[in-house]
Amino acid sequence: ILSVMLAAVLGACSASDQTETQDRVGQVPTPRLEEVGEETPNGETAELTGDQSLIDEITRLSDSLKSDARNAETYFERGNAYRSLGERRLAIDDYDQTILLDPGHIDAHNRRGATYLGLGNYERALVDADEVIRLDPARADAHRSRGLILMSAGRLEEALESFDRAIELDDKLALAFNDRGVLNANLGRFRQAIADYERAIRIDAGFVDAYNNLGNAHQALQQFFVAIEDYDAALRIDPSHALTYNNRGNAYRGLRDYERAIEDFSEAVRLDPTLDTAHYNRGLAHVSMGDFQGAIEDFSKAVRINPRNADAYFDRGAGYGTLGQLQLAIADFDRALELDPVHARAYRNRGLSYFSLGEYNRAILDLDAAIVLDREDATAYKHRGLSYVGLGQYEQAIQDLDAAIELDPTDPLSYSTRGGALFQLGEFGRVVEDLTQLLRFNPQDMKAYANRARAHALLGDFEEADRDVESALALGYNPGLRAEIDRLRESP
Repeated sequence: ILSVMLAAVLGACSASDQTETQDRVGQVPTPRLEEVGEETPNGETAELTGDQSLIDEITRLSDSLKSDARNAETYFERGNAYRSLGERRLAIDDYDQTILLDPGHIDAHNRRGATYLGLGNYERALVDADEVIRLDPARADAHRSRGLILMSAGRLEEALESFDRAIELDDKLALAFNDRGVLNANLGRFRQAIADYERAIRIDAGFVDAYNNLGNAHQALQQFFVAIEDYDAALRIDPSHALTYNNRGNAYRGLRDYERAIEDFSEAVRLDPTLDTAHYNRGLAHVSMGDFQGAIEDFSKAVRINPRNADAYFDRGAGYGTLGQLQLAIADFDRALELDPVHARAYRNRGLSYFSLGEYNRAILDLDAAIVLDREDATAYKHRGLSYVGLGQYEQAIQDLDAAIELDPTDPLSYSTRGGALFQLGEFGRVVEDLTQLLRFNPQDMKAYANRARAHALLGDFEEADRDVESALALGYNPGLRAEIDRLRESP
């Protein structure tokens, strides 16, 4: 009897627990003036590469400086050319020289600040932004630039003040309304964000990013149809905007229209093969359609493009787990945790993988970590309880299963597992209660009837046991159950 109960419990790990995924709405990135580029160890490049016209312009300006080394404007122009070529450190050197020769050169401070922002040096960028404002306090775009720097540095309330000031100085500055919308969205103020994006669009009807961000805000409010209309508007303006296809694909995912979602993600990838978010989101759509191999292929593409995408490793691991490739799953969860040591679901799913391999102690260690990070994860409690059952530690198992049921009172497996643990401790009355609850969820569960029959018999209630035997046999259970109950009836 006991072995029958344990086999039912330990074999009941649901594949859906391995495939749990999370949404990722592809946002228009927080406005940045540049992205960080690669540099040589000394901050310069040994040889210029890229747009030949820019290289020729730099050569011409350098020749000019040989004959007029104190021409601030020439340094400024060469700095701009370096910046356009992606040589940010060399650009900063030239902006430094411009400002040395002409301390009041507003544009040099502005460009140098933008370049520092691109390098992630927010402190130096802010110094330049403040200097531009000191030189020209009424310059709206300078206040906007200051807001971008503060937003990138995570100083959101200060950034909001700067955007407000920019708008106060120029209520036709569409970029400032869009930026303030992004900030409000980051603060979870989606309705305020929508108002800002709509204002930006009224000022500039061709503002693609504002339409895109508007769609993202509507999507955050679960207004998927409205979001799709926003993305449609953006694509009418710019049919080659890859990120908009990605975001519209997410809206279709929200509507569970996975085929159209995959069409949009595929178009995003066609337009920009390096957009790892589109590969990742297409993988999530494949998961929703049950195509785990297709999902794994997309997650693999995502991590090749962006090897630091912890979620893509996690979801690929979940896909491998669903397909029973547990060692590959564990390797991906390991990588996800290297990149994000507080990724609760990676600990949880790695624990599930160890559980499936029968490595209950390792499973418990991972599930301990998952629960510390997320005390509302019913699946983690349930499978830690299952692992304790596997180790024969039934009292600990019951404590975890109590927690799992409190968090999710509709999970049949938790009742089945707790019933099995209670059976081991001889608490047959509570076994009957758990299996009765299980049968409310699944009245066709012949094993539940059979096990409840055993519990009734051990309590001496053979009338109820006989009823459960009949129900179990009617559903196709082993006819030997009747003889098993009769033996209990005859035992002293």
